[in-house]
Amino acid sequence: MEYTLDKSFEKASKSLEVYNLLGVLMSSTTLKEVAGNKEIYIDGLPTGTYVVILKANDRKLQRALLIKK
Repeated sequence: MEYTLDKSFEKASKSLEVYNLLGVLMSSTTLKEVAGNKEIYIDGLPTGTYVVILKANDRKLQRALLIKK
């Protein structure tokens, strides 16, 4: 997943989280940079819809992820 945050988030705590539709956290990664490309490994996840959330301090950006196998 490619992401770009405003430079004002440079010192903020940043993470990328993947949840299933029941709200169970499936994966979490700490991000160090305000921009980059982070791979999400889905090999262990079953077919289904997931929610990917990019968090930076009190801000959140989310999008759906559909996995088909």
